[in-house]
Amino acid sequence: MSGTSEKAAAALEAAAEELVEFVNACSEADWLKVVPIENRTVAVMAYHIAALMPTLSSWFDVQEEVPGTVAEQDEANAREAEERAAVTREEVMALIRANTPPAATAIRAVTPEWMSSTVRFRPAGGAEMSVERLVATSELHVSKHLAAVRAAIGDPG
Repeated sequence: MSGTSEKAAAALEAAAEELVEFVNACSEADWLKVVPIENRTVAVMAYHIAALMPTLSSWFDVQEEVPGTVAEQDEANAREAEERAAVTREEVMALIRANTPPAATAIRAVTPEWMSSTVRFRPAGGAEMSVERLVATSELHVSKHLAAVRAAIGDPG
């Protein structure tokens, strides 16, 4: 484990804990509000954040290329919004609790040599991205979406 991977794992764990606190404190009315920039409810966004942790942690465990396109991600997000429209806090909390530890463990396993390697990232048009940047994406995904959710309900965090 490198210092960089430890910091990244700790950042993900802290962001996930912030998500837990948000989900616990969110009113029923706010849980059902639509996040304008995402066009998904707060509930669906909370589910999305938690559900995607394993996918994001798999991105830096690839040898050559992270698959997918922006269009495929958009389609998956729309499908998720429809399928998870009635998601409960309990389901979201269970996902956060189940997905955070393995994602943090995967990050901690990234060696300094691995961290400095690159992979093709098809969702960004096949651009070369460092594993370090992909590792950071795990925490950024949580914090970026949580900020959008907070803004939608007027919660400064």
